[in-house]
Amino acid sequence: MRSKSNSIQCRVRRWVVPAMLCLATAWVLFERDPGASMLRGPQLVAALQAQNPSPAASPGRKPQMIQRAPLQTMEDPYLDLSGVALDPVRDEIVLVTGQRAASILVYDRLADTSPGASLLEPKRMISGPNTKLGAPGIYVDSGTGEIFSVDTTHGAYANSGNRMLTFSHTARGNVAPDRELLIPHRGFAVAADEEGQEFYITVQTPPAVLVYSK
Repeated sequence: MRSKSNSIQCRVRRWVVPAMLCLATAWVLFERDPGASMLRGPQLVAALQAQNPSPAASPGRKPQMIQRAPLQTMEDPYLDLSGVALDPVRDEIVLVTGQRAASILVYDRLADTSPGASLLEPKRMISGPNTKLGAPGIYVDSGTGEIFSVDTTHGAYANSGNRMLTFSHTARGNVAPDRELLIPHRGFAVAADEEGQEFYITVQTPPAVLVYSK
């Protein structure tokens, strides 16, 4: 019953949130200009742009291009990195690779590839068929240290894909996830509202943001 209830809440929020945003936009426009409530389509977009002009659209303003050297570099020529998360409590950076390697790599936040070295060894790695890892979404709960990974499609290993996997802070090697949450096909990225105890997962096609209880 709880799973069914979560599914219903997910579907409801999928439509309620966009509707609320549309109503809020209409209310703001009406307060500024009562005639704006009659606007539709391109006219509504033009009205929004007129009331909130972009600084880049100012006459004579040109975009600035800035080139800066990175403060540090974490290199590994053998992996196709696809996501990054920060654990400020444990001072760690967590990377997730694409489906070619399907791994989670954990580094000290200030780790840097030594001059002349071809790669930087992680302090901890989660990888192997038991992990059911795919790519590319990654999130770290700084309170518990748990790592959450969202799989885009079918996963790199058998019996994987279309799910969010949870690993403990101490997990390493070819280990099974502590928990699995089945999600729609083509889930892509994940974020969380720790205060509200909710996950937000994006889906590529059809485009959507799904909300789950944490």
